[in-house]
Amino acid sequence: MARPATNHEARKAEIVAAAIKSFANYGYEGTSNKTIAQAGGFKSPALIYHYFPGGKPELFQACLEEFQPLKNFQHMMESDFDAPIEIYLRKLASNYLEMVRDETVGRVIRIILTEAPRFPELVEIIPRRMVPLIVQPTLGYLSKYAATGQLQLNQPVALVMQFFGPLFARTILRIVGVTDKMIPFPFPSDEEFVDSMVETFLHGVLKNSTGLTAKQE
Repeated sequence: MARPATNHEARKAEIVAAAIKSFANYGYEGTSNKTIAQAGGFKSPALIYHYFPGGKPELFQACLEEFQPLKNFQHMMESDFDAPIEIYLRKLASNYLEMVRDETVGRVIRIILTEAPRFPELVEIIPRRMVPLIVQPTLGYLSKYAATGQLQLNQPVALVMQFFGPLFARTILRIVGVTDKMIPFPFPSDEEFVDSMVETFLHGVLKNSTGLTAKQE
């Protein structure tokens, strides 16, 4: 007799939770059905293959889709869609930096940075999660705001890259352990970084940016 769908989905969720722990602890290469079974307390690694016959690539993609910090970030992007542009971008940047401060998120990013060159499937998986998570919502918001006539949107994808580029760079610097002791200038706090980044970005894209505030709560 087949298991109820609810039990099936619950078991899959348990496997994904164990896989996140395994990927975080052992990396992409070091993770196997055996390490996932150990992390989840499952009796047999064969159980994992039964639910995820596509193997490690399918599991890693499932982890990205079900990873709670990413879900929280996606919810923020969708729930604040009607906010004024300066407030939206500040929240977007602040929530992104808060998300990547999560220890497990940092480990997953390390996996992507260090192991993607050796595992081409990672290069295919990451865009499938990141494009709908980050690129599409940001494009949607900027396009909506551009319809008011206040925003220059000649190259929308380039504009998204321009906004997230500094955030990605700050993330990498943090992950590799760069501190203010290594550079001749004070390292800005996240709040200072967001203030400066958003103000600079908006001055470059708004048709009338003279009304920007120094900071909006």
